[in-house]
Amino acid sequence: MNTIVITGSTKGLGFALARGFRAQGHHVVVTGRTDAAVNAAVASLTETPGAGRVLGRAVDVSDPDATTALWSFAVAELGRVDIWINNAGVAHTTNPIVDTTPDAVRAMVTTNMLGTIFSTQAAVRGMTAQGGGSCSTCSVVAATARPAPTWACTAPPSAVSTCSRGPWSRRSTAPA
Repeated sequence: MNTIVITGSTKGLGFALARGFRAQGHHVVVTGRTDAAVNAAVASLTETPGAGRVLGRAVDVSDPDATTALWSFAVAELGRVDIWINNAGVAHTTNPIVDTTPDAVRAMVTTNMLGTIFSTQAAVRGMTAQGGGSCSTCSVVAATARPAPTWACTAPPSAVSTCSRGPWSRRSTAPA
């Protein structure tokens, strides 16, 4: 039984991942931007089949202190984190780039790029200290989506993916 933290898991893909991992008996920590969304997701997941514990925490992944606190919370409650999945993201992609407001662009870049980097830092530091673990990032496959997304949605995941594969990245894998 593993402990799995999934950022951005109150709905969509993140929620489906949490449900699937819990159904397999794993402990899951779900996160979202608001307490209301997190509490609703925890309540829903607790009602689904599965033996794993379900915990939740409201987190702004664009705050590095918040991602570090998320790591500490998961470890304090469940003993360790075996798998960390970066899934949190914002997509304001219904308008062409020329019509996308500066605030919308800022929100996408801050959450999708900086949030993923800060979350990865928290996970890799924690996994290095505990002797292993696995960190994965869900990235947007929106380059062919219609209507065409703005660059602010697709560029941050590409940048993060490039950073995570560079010679400066650390690899930390948990025993199976």
